[in-house]
Amino acid sequence: MSLTKKNHNNFKQRISDAFKRLGVPAGGRLLVGFSGGPDSTFLLYLLSKLKQDWNFELFAAYIDHGMRSKTELREETRFVKSFSGEMGVPLYIERIPEGDIRKGSAAEGISVEEYARNRRYSLFKGLALKVKASRIVLGHNYDDQIETIIMRFFQGSNFSGLSGIPEKRDIIIRPLINFSKSEILGYLKEHNIPFSVDSTNLKTDYLRNKVRHKLMPVISEVFPGYDTGIQVFSEKMKVLKEFSENEILHNKNIKICNAGYKIDGSWFVGLPGFLRIEIVYYLFDKMMSSDKIFHKRIPYRFLRILLDKDMIQKRKIIIKGYGFKLSWKKRSLFWERDVVYDRKKGYFIVIKKNIVYDIDFLHFSITLSEDIGNTVCDEVLHVDSECLNEPVILRSWKDGDKIKVRRGARLIKKIFQELKIPEFKRDLIPLITDREGIKLILAGPLGYDNIYGYNIKSKKSSGDKLNIMIKYMETGNSGR
Repeated sequence: MSLTKKNHNNFKQRISDAFKRLGVPAGGRLLVGFSGGPDSTFLLYLLSKLKQDWNFELFAAYIDHGMRSKTELREETRFVKSFSGEMGVPLYIERIPEGDIRKGSAAEGISVEEYARNRRYSLFKGLALKVKASRIVLGHNYDDQIETIIMRFFQGSNFSGLSGIPEKRDIIIRPLINFSKSEILGYLKEHNIPFSVDSTNLKTDYLRNKVRHKLMPVISEVFPGYDTGIQVFSEKMKVLKEFSENEILHNKNIKICNAGYKIDGSWFVGLPGFLRIEIVYYLFDKMMSSDKIFHKRIPYRFLRILLDKDMIQKRKIIIKGYGFKLSWKKRSLFWERDVVYDRKKGYFIVIKKNIVYDIDFLHFSITLSEDIGNTVCDEVLHVDSECLNEPVILRSWKDGDKIKVRRGARLIKKIFQELKIPEFKRDLIPLITDREGIKLILAGPLGYDNIYGYNIKSKKSSGDKLNIMIKYMETGNSGR
């Protein structure tokens, strides 16, 4: 591989300026996300030329997502090894097993793109710890920024999302965020620097590619110079974001308590509506960071009530769902989990009669009641009242769980295998238990057969019945 030596001082200086702006220390270690594409190749090439100026050590990380043909991956792997070797940069290769990304995205109810990004970032952070890197350097550019803001606008994001991709978040930095794609490609061509092309970037199977290849050309035709306007819009959103973060992070009216967060009620009610919503988003993110079972987002419609000061003051429980609730206790508000965790894994919800429980992370609601009345529901399971002895609990399964059947007891794991429920879905299948043990495997909401314990299902001749009513929810996310 021959790399022509031409003048690159201007671009080197821009990256050096970005490092100073982002507080990158001289003499440290940097881990560079290197896919072999034009952006990361451009980044790794210039950083290798800056090593001496900044006295830092470089490491490169390549992630195989297990989603492309082996032939293409083999060629790309060969290229990244060769290029990083010529740059004198140690390369780490991480491989995600084939099929894991799609299985994981289905299990978590998020897009393939989002799940892949989460896995990728997790691997980057693990490698950064391994090589003791102080920063993870990624190659997002100006065009990526514009596309992201446009996507988030149509997805209904608030000012936090509309401020765009942050140039710095924790130890992740993006020094190319002000470099346009045309600049990068022009530089690579001028300096005869090769790069790899990911075939999936040319397809329109994923949202970003649809926006890039279908929407952006139309916007460019109708609004020439649109990117300048979007950049100004993004800067305005950043001001709002910084204002709200300062109000939240440095405020003594929000305190951590055992169950979640305690908020001064009069202070909260007196805030502008948009800031009340932002506080709840912030607290949700803080508590959700360690609770993988919950949704990644709360739909805006769920929080719209926070704009109404009168409704906040009238209701004892202001909002309830997505695993959390905001409620009054005397003069304080409490943002708490509405789902109690089992110590080992999963969820653990106490179900009381005649109360509707929105199990948002599983996309259904459940009610136990003697009387159906005019209740609208998609499925009703009839059981003998005396077969469920309170407390009735909805929980995820644990290894070793058994359910009593006519001929003894059976392992839940064996039943899952017979129903051909994939392993990545098994933690989501709810079990209904009472003080005597597991009474029902509620596999219906996930499209499988429900399994009843011995003598629980009601016969037509039975007397008192308890109805387990299921209502399915929308599964779409319109997030922050």
